[in-house]
Amino acid sequence: MRFSSEEVNEIKFADGSDLSIGEFTHSEEVTLPILIVAACRVKPHPYLLNQHVTLDLISQHGEWGKSNIIRLEEKVNIDDKILFQIRPGQKHPSHVSKKEPERTSLIYLEFDKINDSSYELRAAYPRSKYDPGEEPISPHIDPFCEEGRVERDLCLEKWCNYAYPYNSEVDSFTSSWKEVINEYGDEYHW
Repeated sequence: MRFSSEEVNEIKFADGSDLSIGEFTHSEEVTLPILIVAACRVKPHPYLLNQHVTLDLISQHGEWGKSNIIRLEEKVNIDDKILFQIRPGQKHPSHVSKKEPERTSLIYLEFDKINDSSYELRAAYPRSKYDPGEEPISPHIDPFCEEGRVERDLCLEKWCNYAYPYNSEVDSFTSSWKEVINEYGDEYHW
């Protein structure tokens, strides 16, 4: 997302603080009018350095974007051959689907505090009404302890029902959850 400096100066939170566009901002379908409406509904917490919020813009913009999560019609098994991609900004593969994403009215914003009156946007994108949580190979899951293996199994159970939308600009490959976990699942925990 790139806007002119005059446009960026228009983005204010509900408390009057400024929201600037960060260098690492990731956005899909987020236009300036949508970002302005979303920001003016947010009052940042004064003591948190990194914050995130999901807002429903149905009354202002209707279903304005495509969902970032696809609910699959049929659950996949961990041995099923399915499509994976390493999404931009990620180091591990994610299950993706070529199924058309649902329309959504939700927006997700993530931003960092710069000082008492300004914040920098880190992420802005349409959000799904589905939230499957951490992916099975998330770096937050430690596969070397019993709790981590249990958490991975719970995440895998959820993610066999969901996928991210396919991105035609990113290479993809066919594999199974079992193979992906065996190949990539421990690389963050050495």
